[in-house]
Amino acid sequence: MAAEFGDRRLVVAPEMRRPLRDVSDPGAGFAAKLDSSDQFGGGRGSGEELAPQRGRIDTLSPQADIVSIPWREGHAIEGCFVASGAPASDDVPVILCVGESRLSKEQLLAAFAQSAHESGMSLLGIDLPAPIRSLEAEPPATPETAIVAAIDYLHERAGVDAERIAVVADGSPSSMVARGVALDGRVAAAVCDAGVWQLWEHDQICGLEAAGSIEPLAVRALRCPTLMLIRSNDGIDPEHVRQLLARSGTRDVDLREFAPSGPDRTEPLASAAEIVVQWLTEQLQGRAPASPV
Repeated sequence: MAAEFGDRRLVVAPEMRRPLRDVSDPGAGFAAKLDSSDQFGGGRGSGEELAPQRGRIDTLSPQADIVSIPWREGHAIEGCFVASGAPASDDVPVILCVGESRLSKEQLLAAFAQSAHESGMSLLGIDLPAPIRSLEAEPPATPETAIVAAIDYLHERAGVDAERIAVVADGSPSSMVARGVALDGRVAAAVCDAGVWQLWEHDQICGLEAAGSIEPLAVRALRCPTLMLIRSNDGIDPEHVRQLLARSGTRDVDLREFAPSGPDRTEPLASAAEIVVQWLTEQLQGRAPASPV
């Protein structure tokens, strides 16, 4: 898949995209994915390459809890919750890690566990599910609604500061997570594309009329502080991104370009976990903890 993005050519390798998870597939569970040599789909590396990440998940302290998150009637989302290690009486910030087409929730948790633990944050990992195609699903059970379900779950879970919930996407070429954050409206800070991919697609469809047309929901309704990371080898022109955001009137977006280091060149967030957690810490510090009910 290739597309023009600004003055550069944007190439999205097919192997970097995986199908969204079918929540009705009992074989796609957490344990099965850890035991599978090709657990993350084509192009994500061999079982040998992913073994360190599986090992890190297994040895997390506190232990990761597998949880069931209600989504739509008859459907639930599998989540993986890693507590901060703070006393049980404390309500702490939580980072919701959302796997889409580049990384799984297990990979995201392995990448962020140490930095989040050191910063006193809990983690909840989910994979965006495939849409439910049903005439009875009202409103439509689209993948981004899973983010709303996960936030609902966190609001009801003990030990969570509901005023300091952040969302981190996996760096996929998509605005699905941004749409979920905008749809929910309760997220304190987000690390995602800020709706840029949807803006770009909107431009391609509307052409010269784009400037006078209604901007996509992910851009119009995204109100929380947002960090967008661009890898230096991603083929995306940061200046063009800034122009898209400026034209749409999007505010409070921190756009940063960085060069991945180490073996995780295909995993921008894994390479930038410390940057992301530090940024989230700064955003969440300005928010007062939720008052006890």
